[in-house]
Amino acid sequence: MASEHLAMLYALEQYSNIVDEIEDEQRNNSLLARLEYNEAVHALHDRQTLDITSLEDNVCKMLFRFTYVELVAVSRELGFPQLVVFRGDSRQAFSLDRYLTLAIMLRRLAYPSRLVDLELLFNINYSTIGVVFNHMLELLYHNYGNGIRFNEKHLNRMNLIRFADATRRKGK
Repeated sequence: MASEHLAMLYALEQYSNIVDEIEDEQRNNSLLARLEYNEAVHALHDRQTLDITSLEDNVCKMLFRFTYVELVAVSRELGFPQLVVFRGDSRQAFSLDRYLTLAIMLRRLAYPSRLVDLELLFNINYSTIGVVFNHMLELLYHNYGNGIRFNEKHLNRMNLIRFADATRRKGK
């Protein structure tokens, strides 16, 4: 009886390993398919970055929550320079267009978002994407930290009643 249970456990373990291998292969095929799609549709050859101006509004909105025209307006209103410089004081310095950097930050904030997915989408190395994302967050925090810091004083009884009333009115 015990040997039958061991045989069954061994068979289940083998089955589980086969299923894991199939899932890994499907995941890799999916990543490869997305890369090939990006290369075909958005001309990502020879390490060219994604041309976000070529994206249709519905695709841009799905990826970044904004259309390209809205990305332009938001980046201008946030006061980002035309070219955002990263690692400015080092030999590894580089710069990217403000629209692209905003798109990278917004896509990274969207769920689900893994760096490897962003690498395939933007055709930029995932470590560079990490540098861009972190720098953009630091830039936002530096420029608008006072407005985005959590302030416990706003959560007093009177304000909570006002917030609840505003939410209720908005829902009507």
